[in-house]
Amino acid sequence: MDKVETDLENQYDIEDDFEVEEEYDTKELMKQMRLRPSEAVQIDIPKDVLESLNKVAEEKDMSLQALLKYYIGNGLRQDYPKRYI
Repeated sequence: MDKVETDLENQYDIEDDFEVEEEYDTKELMKQMRLRPSEAVQIDIPKDVLESLNKVAEEKDMSLQALLKYYIGNGLRQDYPKRYI
């Protein structure tokens, strides 16, 4: 793996969002993904809600981060067009 591939993986957390095999073509994966720069945020979530989210993520064979992004994305797609377009 070259430096560009490593830098892209580090910048976009590819492995946090997708199940990937040991051998994969990063350039092909990057073409399939709609990548945008990211920024880390911190939120407080009640422990019982976090436990539920972890259970759902495990059942869906997803990371907690991927599940949260999925939920946020779905909510945003539902609300954004109604209010801002």
